[in-house]
Amino acid sequence: MASCSGYQSIDHIDRLRQYKTRINPLEDLDLEVFFDRYRFPKDVVFDLCNTLRPQLQHSTHRGKSLSVEIQVCTALRYYSQGGYLPVIGYIHDISKVLHMYLKNFVTLMTITSIGTLVNTASNK
Repeated sequence: MASCSGYQSIDHIDRLRQYKTRINPLEDLDLEVFFDRYRFPKDVVFDLCNTLRPQLQHSTHRGKSLSVEIQVCTALRYYSQGGYLPVIGYIHDISKVLHMYLKNFVTLMTITSIGTLVNTASNK
């Protein structure tokens, strides 16, 4: 690609990745706000995250992956709000497409792990 003097082609510009800082609702919200937002107590969501962690935790070579807690809380927020995506995406700072993927994936993993979840709840 020919370049004019003083200009670089776009191929040669290195851009630094900027990652968004996301809060962990389990750590950063108090009990009342958490329950109002997600309709579940923190200890139940914490147990759900630990049960689903093997299926939801994955590494990526493209950047930072979403934590299991944010994935689960995003799906729970979807169900607690009746599926109004602009509100949910704004709170977790994720796109609508990513949110729908997370909701579907977390739901599938929850359904496949339902036996473990029932046993955990009945042992308490």
